[in-house]
Amino acid sequence: MIGLLVDHNIEQHGRLLWAQFDVLDWRAMQVSGMATLSDAGLVYEATDREVWSICQQQHLLLITANRNQDGADSLQAALDELNR
Repeated sequence: MIGLLVDHNIEQHGRLLWAQFDVLDWRAMQVSGMATLSDAGLVYEATDREVWSICQQQHLLLITANRNQDGADSLQAALDELNR
């Protein structure tokens, strides 16, 4: 099972998505739950690298709309470095 981590900029979208299915449907899709950044112990200003590290540690699928490739702590840089 995997959980969903909804980025701070689309929390309302995440809630709407979650409401489309009941718990049994999510379990059938092998999804254990949905969390926000704060639920996962992250602050609003967390770097992409911190967010990705938590996703890997807690087995979360990141749902986001604002991560980027700018700088050493960007999501793309973290993926390139940590997914080897």
